[in-house]
Amino acid sequence: MKFTVGPEGEESMSVEKLTDNAVGPDEKWVYRVGGISALVLGFAYIIIFPLFALVGAPPSGGEAWLKYLAGKTTVWWAILALSVLTDFLYVPVALSLYLVLKRINRNAMLLATAFVGLFVVLDLAVTQPRINKGTYRLQEWVQISLHLPWVFDNPRQGPI
Repeated sequence: MKFTVGPEGEESMSVEKLTDNAVGPDEKWVYRVGGISALVLGFAYIIIFPLFALVGAPPSGGEAWLKYLAGKTTVWWAILALSVLTDFLYVPVALSLYLVLKRINRNAMLLATAFVGLFVVLDLAVTQPRINKGTYRLQEWVQISLHLPWVFDNPRQGPI
């Protein structure tokens, strides 16, 4: 804010214009997608926690597991689906945070974004297939989880 004195002793106030045009339209949509993704990410975790409480702690024995799962498979699939969704939502959040904060410290933001990407890849590659008891390879798990019939094991073989 800048104050100036007018010709007749009157004070006039002029405000330096702060515009939203400092960010181009290409970045605005990334910020918007990142913000919406962050909100959905938060809501998904708010939903996941009560779902875990609803199913309770799983037992350790095989027969006990079968009895335990009776009537709870839908909740476990919902937990799995929300977990995969939250993993994918970290990508636009990390990208938008990188774009916002790279002006402050670009190297730190590159490192932080790389760690978020590493978390997403490792969580999808290690944790989620363990839920399937290791019966699927990663490519098969991605195809089944995302319902992608066009993902091929070998292009000459066709769909898995």
